Amino acid sequence: MRSNFLLIFVWLLIGFYSHAQLKQVLTEVEPLSISSESGKGSIYLKVNKSSNYILTFDISLGSDFVYMVYDVLNKKYITDKIRKRDVKLKLHKDILYAVIYVTSENANINFVLADLDLSIISDDALRAKISNIKKQDKTFLLRDLPSFKLGAKLKKYILRTYSRNIYLAYQMENSDNIKVSSFIENIGWFDISTAVNDNITDIACFDFAVNSKGELYVVFTTKSTDDFSSELIVKKFNSRKWIDISPKFRTNIGFLVNISIDKRDNLYVAYLKKVGSEYKVNFVANRGYSNIWNNVMDSYMSKGDAYVDVSSIGIISEPFLGIFYNYKVNDYVNSEFIVDRGKTWANANIQSANMADSVKLLSNFKSGQVVLSYITKDRPIVSVFSLQDDKWKNISPNIRIKGITSDILSYRNDLLLTFEDGDDIRLIYFDEDNWYFLNESEIFQKSACKPQFAKYQDEGFILSYLSLDFKVLSFKLIS
Repeated sequence: MRSNFLLIFVWLLIGFYSHAQLKQVLTEVEPLSISSESGKGSIYLKVNKSSNYILTFDISLGSDFVYMVYDVLNKKYITDKIRKRDVKLKLHKDILYAVIYVTSENANINFVLADLDLSIISDDALRAKISNIKKQDKTFLLRDLPSFKLGAKLKKYILRTYSRNIYLAYQMENSDNIKVSSFIENIGWFDISTAVNDNITDIACFDFAVNSKGELYVVFTTKSTDDFSSELIVKKFNSRKWIDISPKFRTNIGFLVNISIDKRDNLYVAYLKKVGSEYKVNFVANRGYSNIWNNVMDSYMSKGDAYVDVSSIGIISEPFLGIFYNYKVNDYVNSEFIVDRGKTWANANIQSANMADSVKLLSNFKSGQVVLSYITKDRPIVSVFSLQDDKWKNISPNIRIKGITSDILSYRNDLLLTFEDGDDIRLIYFDEDNWYFLNESEIFQKSACKPQFAKYQDEGFILSYLSLDFKVLSFKLIS
């Protein structure tokens, strides 16, 4: 069998140098998907740093899949025949490797290469389980705030704060109306105005933000109907009513939309627009006081079709502009984080995920750190980028969960992560390279879902969560 592999490799190597294609090279940044008609072939590996990696295969057929890994530079095999779906490899920078495989005919194969320095997956010895989270004698104070009770089911809500005000942008099931409600201590909850969308119907998605002056902004998209084209709409609250500052983008607008505000109160909106047969990501900016919008560098970027069924696009405006989005190529979903390098968008050199949901981005301008969080394949992923070191570090807890909603928050010297797990909510924090349960409680709140964080002045932070019947929003002030 070894000699057969060698013959296959020689044949493939000749073909590779004759018909070299960059898409046949797998890196730790970009997964690779191929179709193999003959069932025999090779892909090539190249990494940006010497490290231990996990090579993972996802094959469309349930047939045998046998492969070997070859060091092209040193002309030697670095593995024997392998049949496992995952294999740990020691790979070196600037060396070309070949993975030579034999499987069934007409197989579709997805390859992923994960750097163990940036991965929560190592080998069978590491199990994804809640018991990996530790406990320590560190106490946070908890105080219940008045709940937000609803007569019908809540479809979506977004929590924001400014000074001592707490804001909720929300939408009920079976209703297109987007409303914003405010909570003021000793007064309670009240809707600040009529519906944001006024008489506009067929709402697809919305996002909500508050700037440094306490001004409220809601951005939303509409669905295309027989009577109206899809549209991107931005509204600002002027202390009396919602005014329209939309860029007047109509036709072929996708459903996803997100907004970010930088320290100078500039608005940034990421949305989808159909270009040809695919939806692409576009990024526009506004100074915050008019309806004048400008494209941020190249418009309509994304590698594939960005119309992916997830809850958000991740965008950030400090300390740099960045977009984290999912895209689909040949029915396989990947993700990419691109950042503004001054004249063009560049890949942020972070490992791609397969279907990243509940994407959140945090930034600390003083420390020059960016935190990225999302959920993929029942695992919460947390990565931290340092401007000083110019590299990402994955600090994800090695756990598997049952849920798709999570949120992150930086509070004092701690990074907090909350997420759904079955019918309960867990709350953990990162301190000194370990994750700990808050107040040593493995379950922070039973019979609850859809948690969100928001800072609350210097007093602490707020955690909101929804009852399982979707009719009561509860809030805890934590300090």
